[in-house]
Amino acid sequence: MPTKPVVILKRSDGIIMPVALVVMLLLTILGIGSLTSSSTDLLTTRMQREGKAAFYAAEGGLVFGTKSLNNVLASTLTPTTAQLNGIAAPSIQGFTFDAFTVTATGSSTIMTISTGPYAGLYAFATPYTITAQASGTAPESGTVRLTQDLQDQLIPLFQFGVFYNDDLEIFPGPPMTFNGRIHSNKDIYIGGASTVDSRISSAGNIFRCRKDNPSSCSSAQIKKPSGSYASLTYDHNDSNWATKAYSDWGGLVQDSAHGVQQLNLPLGTTDPMDLIKRGDALNPADSSESATLKSNRMYWQADLRILDGVAYDKNGNIVSLPAGAVSTKTLYDYREGKTITVREIDIGNLGSSTPANGILYVSETQNSNNSKAVRLSNGATLPAGGLTVASDNPVYVKGNYNTNNKKGAAIFGDAVSFLSNNWKDATGSNPYNSSTELDDRPAASTTVNAALVTGNTTTSVGSYNGGLENLPRFLEHWSGKTFTYRGSLVDLWQSQQGNGAWKSPGDSNNVYAAPNRVWSYDTDFNNPANLPPGTPRVRTLAGTQWARM
Repeated sequence: MPTKPVVILKRSDGIIMPVALVVMLLLTILGIGSLTSSSTDLLTTRMQREGKAAFYAAEGGLVFGTKSLNNVLASTLTPTTAQLNGIAAPSIQGFTFDAFTVTATGSSTIMTISTGPYAGLYAFATPYTITAQASGTAPESGTVRLTQDLQDQLIPLFQFGVFYNDDLEIFPGPPMTFNGRIHSNKDIYIGGASTVDSRISSAGNIFRCRKDNPSSCSSAQIKKPSGSYASLTYDHNDSNWATKAYSDWGGLVQDSAHGVQQLNLPLGTTDPMDLIKRGDALNPADSSESATLKSNRMYWQADLRILDGVAYDKNGNIVSLPAGAVSTKTLYDYREGKTITVREIDIGNLGSSTPANGILYVSETQNSNNSKAVRLSNGATLPAGGLTVASDNPVYVKGNYNTNNKKGAAIFGDAVSFLSNNWKDATGSNPYNSSTELDDRPAASTTVNAALVTGNTTTSVGSYNGGLENLPRFLEHWSGKTFTYRGSLVDLWQSQQGNGAWKSPGDSNNVYAAPNRVWSYDTDFNNPANLPPGTPRVRTLAGTQWARM
């Protein structure tokens, strides 16, 4: 009987099916895991995208809140809680603001600014915090909460050696060095024989070519942090201006390319000349002007007002002044080309009538010819508490001013002209100030210690306004004589009454011959106790830090 073949089964054959099942299970698990991972990645990506969008929305809320706070600060000196609560959240499509607040988080304190173009200045600073929490309206959208801390900084204006609200031009002929910090809310044009010994900042652009003749360029000397000087051989037009300027001057030369912002007066109006205009009533209780304007306008601050020759106290009551304290004179102004009738205030003769708070306001109702003005005389000795004189008219200052017992002093006017110690009004046959010959008006060296707040005319191509070097105006033959000035030079407006065009010095124009200019910033103003009465403040809103909550 044949033998049947014996089939030997290998052990591996018996586990093929289980192994296959396990592999299939693993592949299934891996597939499901891959799908789950892909879904998770997509969800994570989406959440990151939505979270990033929520972050940008919240950041936009902070920017909107900062702008809104700026708008409130432009119309009021100290915002109320109701005004801050009235700042509503912005509207951003696809997002809602679960929280949006602008709050004052402390009271005003005096502090020194530590960073930025105004570093080193002291300010009255009030802290604010803006909170913005933004959530997306789509499913699974993100939510982000951000806070921004800011400081409302009110900076006493006379800490600047030079401050211009409009374009600032500095192109002196003879060498001129100024040691105070310089700022313009617009452009700066600087060159000629000018030397800058401190910070220079512009909320516009800095140029080394003339505004009246753009093809004429020169190089001012500007001090570096090391104490040496570097020539301004390039300007804002250079493609690497921001980097090069910071490298050369270590932050002492900055303009809009470095983030410099305007510094504005908190008047509640857009016209800086409102600072010196008359109020709308004699008694503040009868005024319809805003509280912000009344707290800043020199008219309302003054304890003594002399209006068209009549003296009033702060509440509008008529007061008597010593005989001779107020008089009427005439002079001829060659820049304006007309005879000016001046209301002269004899500072030394005011005696006990000196305003208690040190602020005197003088105004003459102007005629159609704009030929009325104010003149200050006998001002070498000022009251013990200092003196600020303000007028909406042109102001002339005759002789030395604030030299015998130097105090905090300021002069505000539509335009300000200085007459030397040698000035004599024309009387009878005396041709002194009415002569057609400049040589008949010889000046004598004169010294003035006072901050100036004044105006100028506009420069156009081919017509220079005289620049910083002629912001204080002159009417005499100063050649060989020195005009010594120490204070703070502030130009806030275009002169409305003293608006005659600047004419270059010399006999051909018969207006003036330039003095030796020994000018400097009054470093006494670095101490708040030495500031002139009623010193204006300019405002900036500075960010300090932000956080994601």
